[in-house]
Amino acid sequence: MAEKLTVPVARTWFVDERTPVRRMQVTRHPDRGLVVLSLWQTDQCTGTFRLAVRDAPGLVHALVDGLAAALPDREPAPPRPSWLDRARARLRRGGADVIDLFDHAR
Repeated sequence: MAEKLTVPVARTWFVDERTPVRRMQVTRHPDRGLVVLSLWQTDQCTGTFRLAVRDAPGLVHALVDGLAAALPDREPAPPRPSWLDRARARLRRGGADVIDLFDHAR
């Protein structure tokens, strides 16, 4: 009789910050083309959702949109000086100090 090969199940847990006894488990089942989301209260599973891998990009898209919307507004970076402004600033600083090599050696 042929032996059945099993793929190890990969799990990731997330804890609800409002109450640590409430958790969500994400279980990946690549051999079945599924991701299972399950909600737990202490040690009891209170509900599951079977998400087909083909539908996972939609969930990822919703999560990314939510993360992007939650980012604080950032002030735009100041405009970069033009090459002409940079050249003028360099000329204003002047060149290196000139020293007399012979006076310095004595």
